[in-house]
Amino acid sequence: MKVCGRPIVFSICEWGENKPWEWGKGIGHLWRTTPDIRNIYDGQLNWGGLGIVNIIDKEVNLWQYAGPGHWNDPDMLEVGNPGLTWDENVTHFSMWAMLAAPLMSGNDLRNMPEDVKKILTNKEVIAIDQDKLGNQAIKFLDMGDHEIWVKFLQNNEIAICFMNRAETVWQEKYDWTWQNIYHEDVAIKFKEKEFSVRDLWGQNNYKSTKTPIDLNIPNHGVLLVKLTSVIN
Repeated sequence: MKVCGRPIVFSICEWGENKPWEWGKGIGHLWRTTPDIRNIYDGQLNWGGLGIVNIIDKEVNLWQYAGPGHWNDPDMLEVGNPGLTWDENVTHFSMWAMLAAPLMSGNDLRNMPEDVKKILTNKEVIAIDQDKLGNQAIKFLDMGDHEIWVKFLQNNEIAICFMNRAETVWQEKYDWTWQNIYHEDVAIKFKEKEFSVRDLWGQNNYKSTKTPIDLNIPNHGVLLVKLTSVIN
């Protein structure tokens, strides 16, 4: 790479078969962690192609290998391709941003509906993916069909993605003070600290983490929010 005469990005692709996350740092800039992605929400094709949530499941324990200049790559985006609903497209893009994954569009950019363009160009969501710390999200809570993912951002901000894998709506009054976040040297106690809450798809603000929010997440959908510390 050093003798090619120009900057390049070197991507390792052996479909995660030899655990490249364990040895790829310093050799490549990113490495595929899974078989090829397909434009389905959940499922596996007979030759090994995986759906969106199947790919996400394979990223759960790989957060420790991701960081600036060395990225886990869960394959390119299927957003906008036939087979996915709008909510599934939003889930797909949201979770790739949470995973600090390379965002490579796999749809036809020459013929892109406005609703697809709005997903792929959501600057607030892209900023979660591109955060300078380069952290990959952790799965904070796994409640079967309902999952909560947490990504620690620069300036002590936090991205949280509520992901609904169910075939029904996830309806719940979520009280932030019910949960505290503990991860390595990070401890967030919502009873003691207050954060503003920004909905990155609805592009509106909730009151704060001192006030419960009403979850009303469609099947195969997400609520993606960014928390910013409130200085009292």
